[in-house]
Order: sequence, then C-alpha cells, then structure tokens
Amino acid sequence: MAKRSLSPDEYLRWRKHHALYRLSHSETEKLKRWVRGYWDTIPDRENDACWLCPHSKLPSARGGRISKSVYFRTSTRGHQISFNFGIIALLVEGRLRNSHKKMIIKESWELSHLCGNWTCLNPRHFTIESGSINRSRKTCFRRYRCDHNLPCKIEKKRPLSELA
Repeated sequence: MAKRSLSPDEYLRWRKHHALYRLSHSETEKLKRWVRGYWDTIPDRENDACWLCPHSKLPSARGGRISKSVYFRTSTRGHQISFNFGIIALLVEGRLRNSHKKMIIKESWELSHLCGNWTCLNPRHFTIESGSINRSRKTCFRRYRCDHNLPCKIEKKRPLSELA
C-alpha cells in the first residue's frame, strides 16, 4: 500500500508497479477493450505493416500522445497513472516482459517505435528502451542507416504529414 511518507518519485514507482503487475481483472479487461477499439479501426492489419491510427482516433489534446489513464483502488483510496498506447497494448497482450516492466518502473524506460511512426499501433514495431536510445533512433531515419542492436525499420518511415 502507498504510504503518505513516500516521496513523489517513490509514489510514481509504486503506481507504475501496481499498474504493471497488480491490475484487477476488470481493469485489465477495460484496457483490452480500449486497445482493441483502436486496432478495430485498422482495416488491413498485415503482420509487418505499420498500422497507422486513423485521424479520427488521434487525440486532439495530450500533446499528440495516444495514452490512457489506468485507475486502481487500494483499501484507502483510488490511484491513477497514465501510459501510452504501446505500453498498454504490450501489457494486455502479454508481450511486456518482466525485465521491461522493471526498467519502466526503476529507470523510466519508454516505448520506442522501431518504424519511427508515432501513430503506428502495430505491437511488432514496439520496443521498450531507455530514453536516450529511443531519441538516438531519430538519427537512423535521417541517415537511412541503423546501428542499433534491435534495428530500426527505416523502410517503414512515413512523412510526418501522413501521421497527424
């Protein structure tokens, strides 16, 4: 249980841990429906194609981020934390490895789109990694060459005008 004596950073880690490891069945089902609500808008979901989010489903707020708040209750009160679409999709599909969960909690690792398309909803294009590695991927798409251990999908990159 979260105690009032936790620092803001400790409380954030506690909420991430609870959301990634201890969500109720009903909250998990809500998140599955939310993810499938996006996937169902994509008519042709080929395995390695980019599944670009339709313009009508893109958020007008939240800084262009497709995200969802996760709510849960403890014996004392309710809590929430927000994750982006990719982390939730990997979580509810059982594809988020424990090693990734730990790094999201402890080191604030984030979702990377290997294809470089921020509106891509294909979980095969997602990986979890440090922010510095995620940011370094931008260079690959400018140079059309990748040296990452898990290579960027350079050939899939679309112009920004097609994504938003």
